[in-house]
Amino acid sequence: MLKRNLVLAAAVVFVSATLHAAPATCGAFVTVATLTTYNNNEEPGCVSGDKIFTNFDTNLPSTLFLQLIQFEAGPGPDVHGWSLLTSGLAGGTYNFGYTIAVNLATNPLMRIATAQLDASGGTGATYTATKSVNSGQYLLTVTNLSGQASTSILPLATALTIRDDFTFSGPLTSLVNSFTQTEIEGVPEPVTMALVGSGFLALGLFRRFRRK
Repeated sequence: MLKRNLVLAAAVVFVSATLHAAPATCGAFVTVATLTTYNNNEEPGCVSGDKIFTNFDTNLPSTLFLQLIQFEAGPGPDVHGWSLLTSGLAGGTYNFGYTIAVNLATNPLMRIATAQLDASGGTGATYTATKSVNSGQYLLTVTNLSGQASTSILPLATALTIRDDFTFSGPLTSLVNSFTQTEIEGVPEPVTMALVGSGFLALGLFRRFRRK
């Protein structure tokens, strides 16, 4: 009886794990409304390559479009982020926030290395944009004024919580939130170290018995 119950319990766990929904794939061009619906998925957020985006929060109009940035910058680090396509957006004060995290299951050696904030506008546009970056261990703020890009080097992180606060007047055409990433050198896991140690121990015992 006990054996049958254990088998049934194992079957239930297997089926539950199989049916568990995976995070959605981030759309390349999405509206704010679509982006915020990712928060309500069974597995919150959306995935792009080895990045997971969650906790979208903004007061931008729901019909505003955003473009996902994802490309390999030649031999250098990859770039990920979001570009707000603000054409037609009325001047005012807005915010846009989310969490970006490395999917360690697919890329355990990847870390986020820099954060960049770029804004661009037409003739007569003025704007101030501030990006706050929080890894849980440190808080970094970068400010972008009209015509200036801001880039800051970060202590290598696996996850960051981002919040943009920006105020503008005139034709602001885009606000770009981007991050570069880099791979760290692999460090042997404890299990691997234990196996290597066991191998050396076994080799030593083998040689000792041969001498006898």
